[in-house]
Amino acid sequence: MFTKGMPKIGAGLSSILLTVELPVAVLCAHFILKEEISTIQVVGIVIMLGAIVYMNIYKERAGKRRQQRKFSPAC
Repeated sequence: MFTKGMPKIGAGLSSILLTVELPVAVLCAHFILKEEISTIQVVGIVIMLGAIVYMNIYKERAGKRRQQRKFSPAC
């Protein structure tokens, strides 16, 4: 079902959802199945979520720079 929906939501959003899938699985295993989460798993989750945040901030800033260049007066 997810594979069929990918073309409709686009590559950017589908990559974010695929990246978030693993941390959600680890957290669900902890809360639902009462499994222990190791320090290395927490570090991995933080790195993955940090990468998502960084990519979105970078994308937003790059879009603003492109927009500024597009509307800046010619010299």
